[in-house]
Amino acid sequence: MLYNCQPLILVVDENPASLEATRLLIKQEFQLESEAAEHGLQAVEMFRASFEKRCRCRNRCYKLILMDTRMPEMEGLQASRQIMRVMSKQGPTASEEGVNEDGALAHIVCLTSSEDGRKKCRQAGVRYCVNKPLDPDKLFELMLRHFYREAESEVLRKVGERRKRRAEEAVWKS
Repeated sequence: MLYNCQPLILVVDENPASLEATRLLIKQEFQLESEAAEHGLQAVEMFRASFEKRCRCRNRCYKLILMDTRMPEMEGLQASRQIMRVMSKQGPTASEEGVNEDGALAHIVCLTSSEDGRKKCRQAGVRYCVNKPLDPDKLFELMLRHFYREAESEVLRKVGERRKRRAEEAVWKS
């Protein structure tokens, strides 16, 4: 049996428009599929279930989770903490199955629109927090860092080239 084992992205947001806009951006910019959760509890359940996939390959669990911080049922920070606990329980065998350079199975990126939200992210132990709505250039940068593991200087160079190219395209369209 063949499995579709591309690296998985989970987008978590209670707002259907934001959820679909982010997923569409991922598909258009990177030709990658993503899965959706409407609240934190659903995200935690989906993350746990990803370890049960039959293929047992490195990419069976989510590699990048874009998590809104304000949601019903379970807030994004609470869900992030629970997902981090699940990752820590994977133990020494996890290194064979997709642990990244930070020792995590997945990078969690919290999406927030407030300074208070960013502060709470840091206090919760979430290393990455970006402004909402998600800027396409910021998504490009996140993907280079976390999926493709580009060096910092290479990320900055590629993001700069992308911005310059998009600015030139805008001039030609006007």
